[in-house]
Amino acid sequence: MLALNNHKIAFENRVLVSNLSFKLNLGDTLCILGRNGVGKSSLLKSFFLNNASIEWEDKALNTYSKKHLSKLIAILKHGNRPSYDITVEEYIKLGRIPYSTYFKHSIKEDEYLPFLKVLNIGHLLNKNTQYLSDGEFQKVQIVRALVQNTPIILLDEPTSFLDFPSKVELYRNLKILSKQMNKIFIYSSHDIDMAWKFSDFTLIMDGNSGFSFNPSPQLTAKTLNSYFETDHFYFNDKSEYIIK
Repeated sequence: MLALNNHKIAFENRVLVSNLSFKLNLGDTLCILGRNGVGKSSLLKSFFLNNASIEWEDKALNTYSKKHLSKLIAILKHGNRPSYDITVEEYIKLGRIPYSTYFKHSIKEDEYLPFLKVLNIGHLLNKNTQYLSDGEFQKVQIVRALVQNTPIILLDEPTSFLDFPSKVELYRNLKILSKQMNKIFIYSSHDIDMAWKFSDFTLIMDGNSGFSFNPSPQLTAKTLNSYFETDHFYFNDKSEYIIK
């Protein structure tokens, strides 16, 4: 079980969130929503800081060594594209570094080929990562995170470079993979119209220490509107977004 207990995040003397508490079990997915600058990425990064308020199996994360933590949590974030020539297959195998000796990344094809198939990128296996589109590389990063074989996977805006159909497909696949592989997926998103519909739980942040944490099926239009409604945009009673 993953637990946050009165977790707090501050940036430049501004409290982004405080008293944040929730629990997730293996197989759960959590979607983090909020306007720009509310601290979604900061929350994900805080898992790797010296935090006693985040626990895994009743043990604070700050008691784990860095190597042990790399076997516990994988993170996908922007700006990680290699600046050197490396194939997709070679890049994916880097996810095994926490388990390797002298940088020998022992992994069998059947350990990553199913992920490539699910994300429909098997044809990219021998391609240089330098020549991938942003959307293609985003999917490759997800496979590398899966290959790292951690119980917790954090994804910062995993659909930011994808078209609409690909976004729907990816959110759906994340939920399927979380159940099939018994992993916790936590992802931030700006897709307030749909990202939460594929998750088990939704956390909405306002950037001023306030938040709302709900099982996604119980998320109401009233709650969504309290964070996102504008003069030209709102959610109706069916939690469908309406442009005025």
